[in-house]
Amino acid sequence: NAGYDVMDVVFTGVADAAILLGEEDKESEVILLDIGSSLTEVSSFSRGILNDLSIIPLGAEDFKENLKDDANFNNMIFKVRDIAEEISNRQGRLASIILTGGLSFADGTIELLEERLFHSVRMGIARDIRGDISSLDSLKATTALGLVAYAYDKITKEAQEKKNIARNISGKIIDIFN
Repeated sequence: NAGYDVMDVVFTGVADAAILLGEEDKESEVILLDIGSSLTEVSSFSRGILNDLSIIPLGAEDFKENLKDDANFNNMIFKVRDIAEEISNRQGRLASIILTGGLSFADGTIELLEERLFHSVRMGIARDIRGDISSLDSLKATTALGLVAYAYDKITKEAQEKKNIARNISGKIIDIFN
């Protein structure tokens, strides 16, 4: 009713990747592990492209205070471990698991995941953020920032393609006159 139309639909894992994956991550195999309040998204990326996606119907609300002994948390870890092993077998070496979402702020989460997943786990860091926003706020707004980065990258790529088309057409016209 406001006169706006949907231009694109973007999966949250792709939006998060747009702001969290660095150049090194885009050259390797990584998993983006987003542990939200009610579900966990496991997005695997190969050379910066979404390769596989799994949704685990467990989130931070399902876990108790002591993550080490929580049965739901252990079930989630087993599922993520299976996905990581499958990726390693199918695509080669898994470089790292990048953690985002509300549970990533809990003390000891990264260490516990590293211990149980047998892979390098690190906190996702929003990249190339300018302005008056703290690191903590940027982590809380990862998907929103990722959507902006995704849209910017897409518009920049389209502008570059149009520029190349114009160059190609002008080059052909010059060739015809020559």
